[in-house]
This record gives sequence, structure tokens and C-alpha cells, in this order.
Amino acid sequence: MRSRDKIVEATLGLIADAGFSAVNIAAVADRAGVSRQTVYSNFGTREDMVAESLTSVMVTVTDMIHERLNPITEASDYLVEFIVIARSMMRDNPFLSALMTAQEHHPLFDTGASERTMVVARELLAPIVELDPRLAPHLDEIVEVAAFVGMSLIVFGDSGRTDAELRVVLDHWIRPAMSAFTADAATRVVLDGVHGE
Repeated sequence: MRSRDKIVEATLGLIADAGFSAVNIAAVADRAGVSRQTVYSNFGTREDMVAESLTSVMVTVTDMIHERLNPITEASDYLVEFIVIARSMMRDNPFLSALMTAQEHHPLFDTGASERTMVVARELLAPIVELDPRLAPHLDEIVEVAAFVGMSLIVFGDSGRTDAELRVVLDHWIRPAMSAFTADAATRVVLDGVHGE
């Protein structure tokens, strides 16, 4: 394994085991089995090392979420599964669990964290517009609500519901909301037709 990969793996392992405050150049070098100089030559700073480690995980997670959502053909189902899958992944992976815990030196719980969350959620939820183009004018609102609901479930917990139970609860709320968006789009088309005559 290349030194850079070892360093990223060691960084992620430290975060999963002891949190972000445990991550420093010496600890990562020791865990990766490389010298401090090797860490510095690959990353320069602790912040660069943590940022690249987080990026590598987020790329992998995003790909996994897309793969699991790819077979879904209905926008409401896509949104429900997005939240269920994200919660499940965050809960079951020690690194991702640490990532969603407010703690000292945590780069995701700083100024701008909400904006970064929206960018990622928008990318992951953009396919719902392909599933139902009538949702396009509402995508930002859907992304915002989904991100807040998902983050709440992940950060604050949800009374121990199973994935199946969570799907039922989300479906009760999401399906009517999505129907309202598409009904709103249908109403605008009718009104545009009436006013256009």
C-alpha cells in the first residue's frame, strides 16, 4: 500500500477510534507505520490530511449511496431510501458515526457546515428530477428538508427504529409532500393554459 493511502487509512482509523482530537501528525505516522516527514511530504498540514481523508470517504459513500438508489424509479421512494440508507451507513460504520458526532476539532461542525451539507445532499438528490421533472422547481426545498431530517436522525437518533420502521414513518410524511409538489406543478400548467388563451 502506498504511503499516502496508509496515511489516509490511519487518519480515518484514529477518527473512528478516538475522535478528531486524536488526529495529529505523530499519531498518524505511528499508526500508518511511516515517518513524520513522510506525512508532511504527502500532506503538509494536519488539516490537509484530515480534509483529504474526509473527501476520500465521502466519494466512496456517495458512490455507494448512488449504487443503492440507482434501481429506484419513483421520486418519493428515492427520497425515503436516501434518508434510510444515509442513516444506516452513518450508524453502522465507526468512522461515519464519529463523523456525525459533535466534538472538538471536528471540521464538519464549524461555520459553513450547513452549506457544505446542502451541496452534497443536492448532488445525491438531483436524480429525483430525472424521475419526476415536475419536481425541478422544488429541488432546493426538497434538498433542504431531506438534509435537515437526515441530519436530525443521524445526530440526535430516532428512538431505535429499524430501517423498515423508519421507511414507514418517512413514507407517511414524504409521499404527501412530494404529491403536493407535483400537484402544484400540474396546477401551474393548467393556469398557464387558461391565461395563455
